[in-house]
Amino acid sequence: MPRLDELDRNYRDRGLALIGVSLDRGREELERMVRAKDLRWPQVWDGPRGEEGSLARLFHVEGPPDLYVLDAEGRIAGKHLGLEEMVALVARLLEDPSPARGGTP
Repeated sequence: MPRLDELDRNYRDRGLALIGVSLDRGREELERMVRAKDLRWPQVWDGPRGEEGSLARLFHVEGPPDLYVLDAEGRIAGKHLGLEEMVALVARLLEDPSPARGGTP
């Protein structure tokens, strides 16, 4: 996941964040994966119910792992994106500094 790591490093201080939503049945599975892949952005475990967990249902998580792009106001700016779509979204959000587009005022 080097490209995601690059996004996280380059844009975290500009108001965007990557968040992983795990559908693993056990927290230990998620923790092993985070260590093995050296993930540095937050990972949320939705509990032992997997795809039937509360976050998975609320945000319509389509499969593991599911990554969300949040703007500076904490709103979801993108989800269920391919990697290059996510990179393009981050670039677009940073082009316009208005809070409605995810920039900082």
